[in-house]
Amino acid sequence: MIKALNFKVPEFKVPRMFRRKRGFRLHITITLVFVLLSLPVTIIFGVITYRSNQQLISDHTDRFIEKSLTENAADANKLFGAMLNTVRTASTLMRDNSDYFMADSSSDYLQEIVISKPGIYAAYATFEDGSFHQVRRAIPGEHILGKAIPPTTQFVSRFIDASSGTDVQGQLTDSYTFQAPWGVTIGQDTGPAVDDPRLRLFYKNTARLKNASISDPYVLSDLGKLGITISAPVLNGDRLVGGMAIDYTLEAISAFLAENRTTPNSITIMIDGNGGIVAHPDYALGVSVKDDQPVRNRIDKLQDQRVLAALGERLRTGKDTFTFRAGIENTEYLALFADLPSEFGKPWETLTITPTNDFVGDIHRANRNMVIFSVAAFLLQIVLIYMISRMIARPIEKLASEVMNIREFRFDKMTRIGSSIREIRYLSDAIALLERALQSFASYVPTMLVKQLLESEQGTKLGVESRFLTILFTDIEGFSSLSESEPSQQLLTRVSDYF
Repeated sequence: MIKALNFKVPEFKVPRMFRRKRGFRLHITITLVFVLLSLPVTIIFGVITYRSNQQLISDHTDRFIEKSLTENAADANKLFGAMLNTVRTASTLMRDNSDYFMADSSSDYLQEIVISKPGIYAAYATFEDGSFHQVRRAIPGEHILGKAIPPTTQFVSRFIDASSGTDVQGQLTDSYTFQAPWGVTIGQDTGPAVDDPRLRLFYKNTARLKNASISDPYVLSDLGKLGITISAPVLNGDRLVGGMAIDYTLEAISAFLAENRTTPNSITIMIDGNGGIVAHPDYALGVSVKDDQPVRNRIDKLQDQRVLAALGERLRTGKDTFTFRAGIENTEYLALFADLPSEFGKPWETLTITPTNDFVGDIHRANRNMVIFSVAAFLLQIVLIYMISRMIARPIEKLASEVMNIREFRFDKMTRIGSSIREIRYLSDAIALLERALQSFASYVPTMLVKQLLESEQGTKLGVESRFLTILFTDIEGFSSLSESEPSQQLLTRVSDYF
């Protein structure tokens, strides 16, 4: 048994990462770490911003509703309030000076009322004794007392004077004056009065209510169109003297609603307590013809998906203000049902439907643009981080490849790795030093033995180890003469081949 000597060499353990095992690439790992760190922050920021914008939308909607209610009340006052004030003023004047309205001079006053609004068809004073004084707009091609009026007539003034007595048939005299323009008489005519103005529904209501009022829509007999009458009683104490009234067409109310929209794309419909349409911005949709007479449509019969959806949602929720979706594009709308101010004495309400984009569209667009920008910025960050991590990781990955070449003793494939990063340069220098050290070591120790030492992951140490060995002693014949005559490099090759 022979004692074998072991010479201690610097210990070198091959890290496990250099073994041929699959794993994540460095630049991909850096990118994933960035995504995992930044994604929660981005999501939290997005959620907070979204909630803030939703609160802003809610606040803006509340302000819009408050503004709409105020505007609806103001529009109703603009539409009916002025005419109610007019008939109240005229009734006071008639109470204090009833003879004035039976004089020709009062025609100018009534004509001023007629032209004060385009939708006013007629203004008139009715007396309890049956007298009547009216100024109205002329209807092209109409007939009065069985005769066609002058074709250029613009205004018609009508008198019934009960104080003049009746004719032989017991009828009052009806007098007409045709003017064009106002103040220029182009014709006159008289005949028996065929109707009693005191029997008109407005007058009966005025006598019953004894207060200024607005009638329900009906067909204005002279005009043949739907309208309302705004009237006020003339009282002397508790005694009814007569009444002042204005006829106003529903077509004019429709035009007013069309011109005074809450937003450019909104729609406002006026409805009575039974669901009948008082006025629609498109007059033709609020009125139909039955037996040659105009009749009002019902709101639940409109072929408008917005209106039908709003009615259904109100029935479902019991609310007067809500948002809903309707139409092919599933557009979001705000519906607002508002009662007509109580001072007008009508159980009417307005339905206003407004696309929410009309008042919060800018916020929605900002929200959408913010989401698009955030996603684009996040994706751009990922691309930039990937490129930067790739730039940083490339020399490290090359250094890892160099280590693998050293492990396999492929010194001919070694290259110098440069980098602008100081730590990577240090690592490159260390690997180059390791390469030179192993290359020098392999010059004195067989390569296979060096590989075995590296792969064993056990370092060499100074000491002895007892083993049974077989030792071969050999002699090369003529080696002395050969070494004297052969070049040293060639001699080294021969000896290496032999052993």
